[in-house]
Amino acid sequence: MVKRIRQNQYLYYLVSLSLLLSITALVFFIAQGKRIKLTEEKFEIEGTGIINIKSYPDGAKILLNGQPKNATNTTISGLTKGKYRLDIIKEGFITWTKQVPVFNGLVTPIDALLISKTPKIEPLTNVGINMSTIANNSASVVFGVQQSEKPGLYLIQIPINLPVNIFKTNADVLILDTATTKYSNATEITWSPDDSEILIKLSGETYYLISTNTFQSTTTALVAGTIPELILSWENEVKVKREKFLERKMKEIDINEEIKQMMLDPKFNSHWSPDGDKFFYTAEDEKQIKYRVYNLEQPLTIGGERDYVAFKLDKTKPQPVNMQWYIDSQHLIVVYGSFAQDNLNPTGTLYLINMDGSNFTEIYSGQMTSPLVLATPSGDKLIITAKFRSDTPDELYSISLR
Repeated sequence: MVKRIRQNQYLYYLVSLSLLLSITALVFFIAQGKRIKLTEEKFEIEGTGIINIKSYPDGAKILLNGQPKNATNTTISGLTKGKYRLDIIKEGFITWTKQVPVFNGLVTPIDALLISKTPKIEPLTNVGINMSTIANNSASVVFGVQQSEKPGLYLIQIPINLPVNIFKTNADVLILDTATTKYSNATEITWSPDDSEILIKLSGETYYLISTNTFQSTTTALVAGTIPELILSWENEVKVKREKFLERKMKEIDINEEIKQMMLDPKFNSHWSPDGDKFFYTAEDEKQIKYRVYNLEQPLTIGGERDYVAFKLDKTKPQPVNMQWYIDSQHLIVVYGSFAQDNLNPTGTLYLINMDGSNFTEIYSGQMTSPLVLATPSGDKLIITAKFRSDTPDELYSISLR
């Protein structure tokens, strides 16, 4: 009798232990992002992944494969491996859509930039500008003013977290015109690699090197014959830094020699992203021009590719007249239009796209007198050059994205 009781107790402990171990294992698998899959034929434990979603602005509704989820910013877990259609919706903004990959045991990050359906356009200057040029760091703009009591070249520092209004914040005088030298008539303006100087060209092959330090600006007249040497020295300064950067990267990444040489070519300096890790270029075949992105990030983000086609166009279709990086290094600004000097009514269409080619979103279509665009450091505005009457000079305008 006692022996039978002990046997029952032993059996009870064994069953309890087995149940406890099973529950512990189940909790462990769930914590690992795995889930149980039961079919008529078999019992499986399969892995799951996570999508971490942020939107700018946040508080947007999420649809995953058409099913509503939490609002941004949020994390969606327990997703089996595969691709999911993700829609991010916010009233007053263009819907953001993308096919998002999910991998077992990994987190796929999503940063969605939402664009206003009705972007606000505001004038930043009202003095008439001759031309404008953007610093390499996108934090400054230099422009010429001719029709003013104080004509000359002006510089504005773009504030990071403050409203942008060049007219109200009074652009700093870089250099005023004199009786003999009309700096405001500059036909070309080139920034030095560190943005500490600008080289301006006036008519008649006249050049001046001007310090951008508005508190202690200096001006030096240069002989035309010395300009190629100066430009070459600036290009070599950038090239040396980039060669060192690529040498470090090539210890981890096998970079095609042809692409490497393109990355080092001074004429492609503007093709580098602000964070210095991405480079766009074009490749073509008989029928198409392919706009590609080479991503030097190491490691790549989950689902990211090293070298890929962002978008492609048939050669018979209009091609972008300008392509440049947006300030976050995750998006590209694409401009179409006609900006020939003899065009009395220049217009352009401005797009913002994810660097993977998704969400090709039109921002603005209308009067534009230059294909160059400046994104403010905060990323909330784009600045363009335009005029809305044929009898008025160019002005700077801001376009609010959100």
